[in-house]
Amino acid sequence: MLYILLILLVLLMFMAFFEDYISERDRLWLFIGAAAVMALVAGFRPDNVDKDYDNYIRFYYSFDITTEYTFILIANLIRFTIDNYLYVFVIYAALCMALVAYSIKNLSDLWLSSLLIYFSQYFILHCMTQIRVSVAAGFFLLALPFLFQRKIGKFLVTLVGAVSFHYSSIVYLLFFAVTGKELKGKWLVFWCSLIPVCAVLFVMKIGLTAVIPIPYIEEKLRIYETVVTKGEVSEVSPFNTVQYLRIALVYFFIWKSKVIAEHNKYIYLLIKIEIIGLCAMFLLPAVPVLAFRVSEMICIVEVILYPLMIYTVRPDWIGKAGVTATAFLLFVISLFFNKILYL
Repeated sequence: MLYILLILLVLLMFMAFFEDYISERDRLWLFIGAAAVMALVAGFRPDNVDKDYDNYIRFYYSFDITTEYTFILIANLIRFTIDNYLYVFVIYAALCMALVAYSIKNLSDLWLSSLLIYFSQYFILHCMTQIRVSVAAGFFLLALPFLFQRKIGKFLVTLVGAVSFHYSSIVYLLFFAVTGKELKGKWLVFWCSLIPVCAVLFVMKIGLTAVIPIPYIEEKLRIYETVVTKGEVSEVSPFNTVQYLRIALVYFFIWKSKVIAEHNKYIYLLIKIEIIGLCAMFLLPAVPVLAFRVSEMICIVEVILYPLMIYTVRPDWIGKAGVTATAFLLFVISLFFNKILYL
């Protein structure tokens, strides 16, 4: 499996770097073909590659009250037809890649570069591991144009699809108040200040358990905190190399936002969502694993955001080199440092 992923990485890096030299028709076919291959790789992966595979097999045979009804529907459909749990993974991989590919095409002109960024991290984390989250995140990307256009009804309806595939996607509903307006004046100061303020709150161990006076939620978070304290759940620190890189990049994009806006109208919306996603890592100091998962669900916008680096420098090959280098670094960290997959 490692060799297959490495081959895909190299091919996607090559296609992304030379994207401007490919005709639009050929680029579209390459884009569709690459997304289809990724779906096949994720759907037909061996059962010993990711950490969640056995859990999904268990869910296939025995549901509980926390299992989303979409998973139950898909699993029952497979059980009463071909009765092979492998095709649950195939269906989820196909849905995930279809949503992500369609969303990329709607949100950016840099299709192959965005697919490369997706592959380098979120394909491994979501499509090959957290398969329900992968589809939910795809629905979130699909909903972004509606959010930008302030078509809140369509935005919320699209997010119903996300929640139906993973209940934690309800966090996406909070973004209905986020707009794509330019960052300037007091609002520029506000958005630039969010990350350092949240980092200070984290160091002071002030999180949502302290500021949200909702008894049920507060109690659940404190129970999770007790589990972490006992060592039953490994702690994930927001102060790490990947986080530093992501924070540095988001401030870089703020700096270059006016230049990028000439090429992609969604830049301000993407930056704001990315900042909130990065802040999520700091807002739940008592439940770091949950904070990490929520942050990754939100920061899926990096798939669109990071390739926009190409528009920020001249000659543009420097920006392309930056995108491919970022993708390679994320890929290496995901596989060899975070060890998301068993390889």
